Amino acid sequence: MPTISPLSGMAEPPVSVMFAVTSSWLIPLAVAIRSLCLHSDPRRNYELHIVHHGLEEEKMKELGKAVSGYPGVSLGFSLLPERLLRILRHRDCGRFSPLTYGRLLAADLFPQHDRLVYLDVDVLLKGDVAELYDADLHGAPIGAVRDCAVLQSISTGRLPETQGQNQLAETPAARL
Repeated sequence: MPTISPLSGMAEPPVSVMFAVTSSWLIPLAVAIRSLCLHSDPRRNYELHIVHHGLEEEKMKELGKAVSGYPGVSLGFSLLPERLLRILRHRDCGRFSPLTYGRLLAADLFPQHDRLVYLDVDVLLKGDVAELYDADLHGAPIGAVRDCAVLQSISTGRLPETQGQNQLAETPAARL
């Protein structure tokens, strides 16, 4: 499995970012990775961790092209642990995929990191993800951004109007 090795020599710890993906989401993932690279701080290192459920090696190599030209960004791939897949095989998990559980177990998948940002693969970053990584969580073990669009679509059965989305853009996390 290809891995672009982590970078060294920088004073600050690398910005660790996790994505979880199946092969049907590779194009949005490539866009998300490229947008992350475009807004990365050249004085910092970024470690991107792609958790997957059976990506082909050729597809992993193609994703590596999204970070080419960005020496401060490394890309690595991890399969969902077989133990997790065995446990889930014998349970009714409803509409949740094994990758959903992989997201919830991010701290166990990457115990070497004190901090990790998880991003969905269908994001387009408009700022440096390091802002999220560096956010003061005031002692909380986890930080999250409320997805108002999803909450509204669940309650109303339709996507929110543009007006509601503009309100989200005023928060620092939403700018990313």
